[in-house]
Amino acid sequence: MARKLKACALIVSATATLAAATTTTTTSTATTTSTTAPTTTTTTTSDVTSSTSPGSIPSGYTVIAAPLRCDGLTDDTAALQNALNALGAYQALQLPAGTCKTTKSVSLYGKTNVIVAGAGMDQTILSAQTPTSSAFVVEQGNGVIVQDFQVYSPNATTRIDDGGGRAFSVNNSNNVTLQRVKGRKTNNAVAFFNVTNSKILSSQALDTFADSFHITGKSSGIVVQFSKAVNSGDDSFSSIGYAGTPISDVQFLDNESDDAKWASCFSFEGTTNGKALRNKCYRSGAAGIRIQSWNTYPTNPQDNIELSDNYLEGVVTRTDLVDAHGAITIVTNYNYLHSITAARNTIKDPKAHNGILASGLNATVNVTANATDNVMLNTVGALKTPFAVGAYTAVTKSGNTLNGVGI
Repeated sequence: MARKLKACALIVSATATLAAATTTTTTSTATTTSTTAPTTTTTTTSDVTSSTSPGSIPSGYTVIAAPLRCDGLTDDTAALQNALNALGAYQALQLPAGTCKTTKSVSLYGKTNVIVAGAGMDQTILSAQTPTSSAFVVEQGNGVIVQDFQVYSPNATTRIDDGGGRAFSVNNSNNVTLQRVKGRKTNNAVAFFNVTNSKILSSQALDTFADSFHITGKSSGIVVQFSKAVNSGDDSFSSIGYAGTPISDVQFLDNESDDAKWASCFSFEGTTNGKALRNKCYRSGAAGIRIQSWNTYPTNPQDNIELSDNYLEGVVTRTDLVDAHGAITIVTNYNYLHSITAARNTIKDPKAHNGILASGLNATVNVTANATDNVMLNTVGALKTPFAVGAYTAVTKSGNTLNGVGI
């Protein structure tokens, strides 16, 4: 995906025309999607527990030791791929601790009810030597669990708009769980494309070149929870539904983003029924949370997005966006944004001049939003306008405060 935030700079010229819109009441009906991990019933032949602590395999799976050297010198690519190919239903492939050298992407293709597990996200490391072919791929899987290892691309130096440059790439799959995995110096840490009813849990992204956790294609029923992104090259957590590929029911819950230096901590584009709840965002180049539809990157309409109980601090560090973006930005010039709710969020010391910015910017599209009980704290002087509301935008506001005073 091209660097989409370049389009956001175009908002600069439009923000000068922001004007107060007529206040109307909008309502938001949030949808919570329930996803479940695969149920296991067979008997394991290994001495493991049913816990999900690092290094453990749930009961019901036969554990197979992967025949890898993981000494940092031997090329383990072929041995790992052969082991993945041989994996059968209710089998768990256990990767050893160590640095497992790979020279091209490996793929878990067409598997049902299998597990691939390492000894821990910092104990088992797939050291991918080829930046354009680093990914651990799950393709056409169902009931797959991937856990407790890391993909690291030591030779990567720049963004690669190619799926092979990811750490974990899940495509055309259902009921997949990635837990306690880590992507480091890859394009994306985790990317979901055409994935349903799946989870990313307690995982990490470090020094990515693009979106750290990226949900796209016709994906639905996705939960990303208890995960952390540090130094993302673009958005840290993104749900992007490009025109013609509807995406729905994506939830970002209890996550943290530190230093999304170019873009946003959390973004929704072209998504229906999205949630960002109880997340933390420390420093972002653009808006801490961004709801956007922009004609440079055509996306679907957005309906029913809830942003609640999030904490944002020091966001919008890019000097070219301090007027164009708010700490929370809801903006479109392409497709409508309806029923956006921002409630009980805390915005502390944004570098932006606007706390919450909402605008349609185009007579043919519009924004409807509700802002309730948001708390804005300003001790550094950057915040000038708590709310910037533009044309073709209806925002209902109640209970919001700036430095303890109602606004």
